[in-house]
Amino acid sequence: MDDMERFAAVDVGSNSVRSLVVDVRHERMVRVDSSTHITRLAEGLRGEKAVVSPEVLERTLREVRTLKKRLDAMDVSRSRRFFFATEGLRAATNAGEIRERLEDSFDVPLRILSGAEEGRYSFLGAKTAFPDASLVFDLGGGSLEIADSRKALSLPLGVVRLTNQFGENHSRMKAHVWSALDILDSISGFSRISCPAGIGGTSSTLCMILRKIPVAAYAPKMLHGHRVPFGDVVALRKHYANMSQEERRAMIGMDPGRAPVFAAGLLVLETLLERWRQPAYVHSEGDLLWGILVEVSRAAGYAARVVVF
Repeated sequence: MDDMERFAAVDVGSNSVRSLVVDVRHERMVRVDSSTHITRLAEGLRGEKAVVSPEVLERTLREVRTLKKRLDAMDVSRSRRFFFATEGLRAATNAGEIRERLEDSFDVPLRILSGAEEGRYSFLGAKTAFPDASLVFDLGGGSLEIADSRKALSLPLGVVRLTNQFGENHSRMKAHVWSALDILDSISGFSRISCPAGIGGTSSTLCMILRKIPVAAYAPKMLHGHRVPFGDVVALRKHYANMSQEERRAMIGMDPGRAPVFAAGLLVLETLLERWRQPAYVHSEGDLLWGILVEVSRAAGYAARVVVF
């Protein structure tokens, strides 16, 4: 196939609404545009289920309508727009109503991914962008996905959920996360690994802070492939715990809307590496959105094997 085609994916996540637009030609998938806006769909999520409030829904709908206009202006055909949601809607008791409102606002059917699907697409996105990846973890607002080429696991360890449940009680949070990760010991390949690849907003923000990159200067190629040592995660987590909310929001590389849940993210990253006895992980900007678009572009007849940030 010689022609070029434009694809877009929009992810209604537990903490943010994200978009990615790419041009695909031959084996190359090139980033055209991307965005992330924190809407915190999972704001009320503490246990297994939660009701999404009208206020949270309205701010999410506003962002979805904005993205629809953005994609219209970028000439992305309706048949090449892929609209999906993750744990925030999987756990919502009023998911049916929310789904209908979201579809009305975006004018494209909404697919609610299962945890296993989310993990599989996250692995595909990271693997395509970072071929050496053998195991990928995706830390989001509502859940944590861990996947390799054979299987995917989804755990209720997202940063919004943990913050809602434990607040700043990091000792209780750590015990809860450690216990939940016991399941890794029973899954072949998930406990004995080489350097894992990490994706998601917490990981991106961590790399931005460690490299002192202002939010306005963000570019995926600046972060992709960055090696994150375990010691840096621990040191930042301890430093962050002693900072005021104002100091947290003012950090170089921090989206102020992410500051309230970032401590939980650092704790999960620290616990994962400790559990795996890994000295570091590698950050990948190839993620769930990229994985979705790799698959759908292949289904359209393209052989997307190379991503260009």
